Amino acid sequence: MGPFAAGGPYDMTVSGKNTVVLHDVLVGDVWLASGQSNMEFPLQGSGEWKTGVFNAETAVSRANYPRVRLFKVHQKVALRPATDVDADAWVAATPQTVGNFSAVAYLFGRELHERYGIPVGLIEADWGGTVAEAWVSEAGLKAFPEFREAIDTVIRANEKTSADPASEDRAQVNNPSRPTVLFNGMIDPLLHFRIKGVIWYQGEANAIDNRSAQYRRLFPALIEDWRSHWGYAVPFLFVQLAGYGHNEVEPAEYSWADLREAQSMTLSLPATGMATAIDIGDENDIHPKDKQDVAHRLVLAAAHGVYGDNVVYSGPTYQSMQIEGNRIRIKFANTGSGLAIEDKYGYGRGFEIAAGDARFHWARAQKEGNDILVFNDAVHQPVAVRYDWSNTPDGNVYNKEGLPALPFRTDTAKH
Repeated sequence: MGPFAAGGPYDMTVSGKNTVVLHDVLVGDVWLASGQSNMEFPLQGSGEWKTGVFNAETAVSRANYPRVRLFKVHQKVALRPATDVDADAWVAATPQTVGNFSAVAYLFGRELHERYGIPVGLIEADWGGTVAEAWVSEAGLKAFPEFREAIDTVIRANEKTSADPASEDRAQVNNPSRPTVLFNGMIDPLLHFRIKGVIWYQGEANAIDNRSAQYRRLFPALIEDWRSHWGYAVPFLFVQLAGYGHNEVEPAEYSWADLREAQSMTLSLPATGMATAIDIGDENDIHPKDKQDVAHRLVLAAAHGVYGDNVVYSGPTYQSMQIEGNRIRIKFANTGSGLAIEDKYGYGRGFEIAAGDARFHWARAQKEGNDILVFNDAVHQPVAVRYDWSNTPDGNVYNKEGLPALPFRTDTAKH
């Protein structure tokens, strides 16, 4: 790294026609935090939905990390790629600066810094309520004809404002959920940063619109789009949606569950990682206050996939099933030091089972070694199992490291 090793602060002198001296320069890892409101959710409450995290006062008062730096990008819609970003200046993490910063981003960066002892720069670029396609460039959306008309509207508005720059503020494209407009205004100007990776918390807006099937293609396209613009395979870590919304009395179909499945499927891309928030949601609040566990699970994903540590980084994930009479045996990967069911009687919750009619029924579940046996005495010839397939599940399968099993289904019905 030339004369600079990871650490600092250093002074840097740049000489040419003029001489510029830069003070308080750190050398470390820069992470970009983006997405919608659960990434925007601040460490400390500031009214409306921004109520702050659990134990916010303690987290803020202990924020004395001069080698953790924060850079908050202002929310901006742009009809064409912006040449610069509107943002606050870089600041050190102190009780005076962290309160309004992304809780997930700050807590993630703080733990990375404590874990590895390196300076960490955090760039926050997020906007509550926004859909994924707003964060993708025009080139990245070429494979999606359903967005073409909306993109053409943005292009026409851009042409108008190019002819009459004064009209840009009057353009009717100030909707932050139009395709491309947030990539243009908040991501494209950041491409000169050599980032270590991305942490992403988004998907609620696409699930609410019942576009989970589209998200299976759209979310990977977003990741590939960003990587193509940065010019290298940026590690991309994301949060699987927390529980939110009421459940039906009997097993049912849920767009929230479908969206989570789309997120899990994105792990097929290289250099990706997922931190599930399945067990820390609130059926009455789309903004759960437990951002500490979310950040910690992202750190584990980073430790494994980015920093190369041999750590248990995920909860149990579905591996295979085997029909044994009227029972189905579920085998898991990522069991860590062992599978665990958080129930004093040892019964698993959150399981459903179906016969060939594809009608699911609540099931009983028992642990046998690192497997789970699922059954319902009324289902004599079972063919499929689902786990935590609802808005706000109450599944209780973990590994002994305390990481929850990921929602899954063994059927292949299309939703």
